[in-house]
Amino acid sequence: MGICLQHMEIFPLPLSRYVLKYILGCNITWYDLAFFDSSLFDSLRSIVYNENDESYQSQEFFNQLEMTFAVDLPAEEGGGTLELGWC
Repeated sequence: MGICLQHMEIFPLPLSRYVLKYILGCNITWYDLAFFDSSLFDSLRSIVYNENDESYQSQEFFNQLEMTFAVDLPAEEGGGTLELGWC
């Protein structure tokens, strides 16, 4: 990519919106997911946003789902399971 810039050539590899934002140092939001996979974005949005009331779901709604998130770390990174919490 640097060589293309140096020689004023067009970079032959199309990059996704979130990749360009990462390279430029811009914040990546979950709205960028809509440009990558619109059906996944719509599915996640329907979970978070209640269209009947035109408001966001309450914390109680998410607590009732009893979802937990964990990542299994490879041995190179210390192994084990890392529990991910809510922000």
